[in-house]
Amino acid sequence: MWQIPITTRLKCLTAKAFRSTSGGGGPGDGQFNTPSGIALDADRTVYVADTRNNRVQVFKYDQTLDAWAFQTKWGAVGPGDGQFKFPSGIAVGTDRTVYVADTVNNRVQVFKYDQASDAWAFHTKWGKIGTGEGQFYNPYGIAVDAVDYVYVADTLNSRLQVFSNSGGFIGKWNIPQPDHIGALPRGIAVDPAGYLYVTDSVDPYDRVLVIAGTGSSPTAWTLKAEWNEIYLSNAWGIALDGSEPCTSKVYVADERSSRILVLQGFGGTGGGTQAITCPADINVLTDQCSAVVTYEVTATDGCSEVPVVVDPPSGSAFPIGTTSVTATAGDIGTCTFNVTVEEEVPPTINNISANPSVLWPANHKMVPVAVAVSASDNCDAAPVCRITSVSSNERVDGLGDGDTAPDWEITGNLTVNLRAERSGTGSDRVYTIAAQCTDVSGNSSTTTVAVTVPHDQKKE
Repeated sequence: MWQIPITTRLKCLTAKAFRSTSGGGGPGDGQFNTPSGIALDADRTVYVADTRNNRVQVFKYDQTLDAWAFQTKWGAVGPGDGQFKFPSGIAVGTDRTVYVADTVNNRVQVFKYDQASDAWAFHTKWGKIGTGEGQFYNPYGIAVDAVDYVYVADTLNSRLQVFSNSGGFIGKWNIPQPDHIGALPRGIAVDPAGYLYVTDSVDPYDRVLVIAGTGSSPTAWTLKAEWNEIYLSNAWGIALDGSEPCTSKVYVADERSSRILVLQGFGGTGGGTQAITCPADINVLTDQCSAVVTYEVTATDGCSEVPVVVDPPSGSAFPIGTTSVTATAGDIGTCTFNVTVEEEVPPTINNISANPSVLWPANHKMVPVAVAVSASDNCDAAPVCRITSVSSNERVDGLGDGDTAPDWEITGNLTVNLRAERSGTGSDRVYTIAAQCTDVSGNSSTTTVAVTVPHDQKKE
């Protein structure tokens, strides 16, 4: 049997106690002949698709009596506006507009509520028999969501269709078929979080499907869960109570088993804000050339956590430097953060030399000097070396040196001009060149090399 594993939130609940009944068989007010659809609005007004009487009946709630009384009815058998042929599904919009799945006429009819007259009048219709967009083949179920999108269980076409409240076609979704024997979606309901609940009654595969929206489009659906049991037989009507925060109770009419099943659904009212949360940027010090970094990214649909895809995933080995991490949670959104790995061992300076290392003659001219540095690092193959400073054991304008300045100029990373002069009253002049080598993590080592200006040539 084709099946998706049941989530822990879709489960049977305890039975409900019987409260009251109304009606009876017949064509009179408040009587019924095979009623198939029922809807409830915010004022607790009840709307019934009285199928074989080919009409809609409305029952007003009396708070004082805590009971419902017949209010009005409309409809007759036929193909005309406001007429029906075995209407099966009924739904009520936010403005008390009534939507009817006129099953054998293969259409949807819409009736607008007029507050002044406290009555409903035919407004519009759409559909005809067929398999094309906006066409139907015995549609049974109908539902309206919080923004008045209209969902229709197009039963014998084995699909759902969705429309604007004026009948504009928006999209369709084919019901996955178990073992390719077909699907018969009948009842349909939508909760405040946008989950669709559909009864599919194909023996022996009767089931309740939960379909989750995955985007701003009302047709971007994926199958979230499936519920069935061996005794589920001819599942038909379905209704929701989404009054509890982040949950819905799902009521299923199990016709041949003569019972109502109560399931725990998914999204109710009062949920929180959808959000995805990344950690702050992460900095790691290591004595290796990479570091394994763990972190947590969370996302919620306002009621529960949802899966997050993170690239690179937590627990990855990150190289030296900065790596951007991106986390995505479906249509909830994305977030990013940086992981920076810094190696804390400085480079090793193996050798340093200057060419020339002796300046002669002491003719007060600037002489180019090149410094060569050999450095190694356990992670950086090419540490950057440069001259950072030059100093001298004699004053720049000392006695007997010609009184010229400056005596050095750093001309490149490892090149410098030194003046070939020394004090006539001193000994050898020694220039000390300081060089620093830095790796990619910013760790540095420093060393020096000397360049001499002899007092006289005899010392060479």
